[in-house]
Amino acid sequence: MKTLVRQYKTVKDNNNISGCKRKTFMYEKELDSLYKASPNIQPQFVLSRIMDEDNDED
Repeated sequence: MKTLVRQYKTVKDNNNISGCKRKTFMYEKELDSLYKASPNIQPQFVLSRIMDEDNDED
């Protein structure tokens, strides 16, 4: 089961990246119904850190 979920997450992550060729997964519809609301698969928000080189004082 872990392998299926890992492959499902990989496909979902790939399909959410702009410019990537869309991938499909054999059990995508079935796993969507189980895991679509799971924060492990579809996080509510993503934190990122963007550094501005002009503001670096090093």
